[in-house]
Amino acid sequence: MIKVKDMAEFTQKDDVLTMVESAKLSTAVDEMVKAGFGSVVVTKAGKSKKIAGIVTERDLMNKVLYNNMDYKKLKLKDIMTTKVQTANENDRVSDCLRRMSNGRFRHLPIVDDQQNLVGMMSQGDFVAYTWPELWKRVKEQANITVNNQYQIFLILGGILVYTILLLLFSGQ
Repeated sequence: MIKVKDMAEFTQKDDVLTMVESAKLSTAVDEMVKAGFGSVVVTKAGKSKKIAGIVTERDLMNKVLYNNMDYKKLKLKDIMTTKVQTANENDRVSDCLRRMSNGRFRHLPIVDDQQNLVGMMSQGDFVAYTWPELWKRVKEQANITVNNQYQIFLILGGILVYTILLLLFSGQ
């Protein structure tokens, strides 16, 4: 099975957007919009590679907008999700997809063996990676189905031709 670290979507990706817990939420939102990212990984002060939390678009919607809070007065630590699901760079892609689907989250920080942040994968990255494989399997299954049915049609067609020939020549 393929590991996260073997994916081009992981190795060729730009840096992860990170900010410390005390950063202003408004600054994070500005940076997320500029970068086109759906999340910012919140790091512990002084330990820029250790994850303290994550703020995603869903956090902004459910915690800030829904509660009619002024995002300009908040810090990341005020709304971040602290129970962050992570994956190791040596984890299998299929395991990561399953965890994301079951947990209903779209952003997965990738850490090394010392729990230092080394990258970020989104559900879109995994879909982009798995899409060609999925398409290949669909085509294979379609070929199997058509080939199986094709053989049945050949047999039925042969019986039909044989029956017609028998009828034509049995009357003589």
